[in-house]
Amino acid sequence: MDGRTGMLVSEYWHRGHLLHMASADLDGDSEPDILFGGVNDSREYKRATLVIFDHRKIAGASQNPKGGVYYQGMSPGTEKRVVFFPRTAISKDLEFNRVSGVTLASGRIRVIVNESTDEHDPYVVYELDHQLRPINVALSNALMEQYRLKQANGLLPKESLDSVAERLKSEMLVL
Repeated sequence: MDGRTGMLVSEYWHRGHLLHMASADLDGDSEPDILFGGVNDSREYKRATLVIFDHRKIAGASQNPKGGVYYQGMSPGTEKRVVFFPRTAISKDLEFNRVSGVTLASGRIRVIVNESTDEHDPYVVYELDHQLRPINVALSNALMEQYRLKQANGLLPKESLDSVAERLKSEMLVL
């Protein structure tokens, strides 16, 4: 919406929801990129997502893995990049995980991914560089405790929590 006239400037339709936003010049072109975090709840993804746009061109609709749009009559979205965050073994039986925060500081993008829809549930913190490469992945104390309990009860294989974090880092999908 244009702040002065109230007229619709453009529209983007996303499969799921995008409730968190940040802006930064990620590509060094002196223009801000807009980062939206949330979830793509389609059956193909069901994962936390970060969608990046040029601030001057936010339009269209999110696309399925084959390149088709989820909303008939809409053109493909103008996303510059889309990041999908993996689900942990803790959220495998839940509907999806989701982004619950996006911040930028010290040249890094910090994305908090909750393992369910509750803000107080265990989470994973991803730190990305401006090219969206993962720098660091950290599990919350609550998530580490759930892993330990499930491993102790034989519900998850024995694996170091550092290995879990490294696997999550390698399973990020950047399109």
